[in-house]
Amino acid sequence: MKAVCIGDSLTHGYGVPASCCWVNLLQENSQLKIVNKGLNGDYTASLLCRSYRDVISLHPNYTVIMAGTNDFLMGSSVYNVFDNLSLLCKDVIENSIVPIIMNPPYIDEDMAKERWADEIDYVEVNRKTELLGQRLKEFSYEKSISFIDLYKIFKNISTEARDYYIDGIHLNKRGHLIIYNELMKQKVFEENKKK
Repeated sequence: MKAVCIGDSLTHGYGVPASCCWVNLLQENSQLKIVNKGLNGDYTASLLCRSYRDVISLHPNYTVIMAGTNDFLMGSSVYNVFDNLSLLCKDVIENSIVPIIMNPPYIDEDMAKERWADEIDYVEVNRKTELLGQRLKEFSYEKSISFIDLYKIFKNISTEARDYYIDGIHLNKRGHLIIYNELMKQKVFEENKKK
C-alpha cells in the first residue's frame, strides 16, 4: 500500500528535521509506503499541474492533499483555490486513488506579523482558509472523501501558538505531531481501503 502526500511547505516539512515532519511520522508508524511531494512555496494551481507526475504516475492507493495557504497569502480567492483542489480530487478518483483532504492550519496572526511578514492581512487569510474548509467539508461529504479541518484544530490551540508554530504559519515538531495524530485518530487509511 502506498500514499502520496502532496502540498506545500506544510507538507514538505519546512523548518523541522525531516524525521519530525508529519509525513515522515506516517512512514515510520504505518504499514504504508509514504511519498512526500510537498514543495515549499507551492500553490494549488501548481499541484493540479503536477498531479500526473507526482501522484497519478506513482499509482498510490491514497493521496493526502493539503494546500491553499500560499494562494491566500498572495490574494487568491476561495473560489479559485477550492476549484483547483476539487479538480485535483476528481483527477485522483478517476485514477482509482483514494483522496484525503486536509484544510490548512490556522495562522497565528501576531506571531506571523512578528516572524514572517508584517504587511500581510492574516485576518483575511484566516477568513479565506475558514471558508475553504467549509466548502471542502461539503465537497468531501458529497463525494464520501475523508476530510480533516486543521484550521479548526489549530485555531482551538491558538492561545498556545508559540508551542506549535515556528513563525505563525509553519509548524514546529509539536505542530507536525498534531497532524500525524489526527490522521491516525481518524483512521483515514483503514476506512478508505480500495476494494
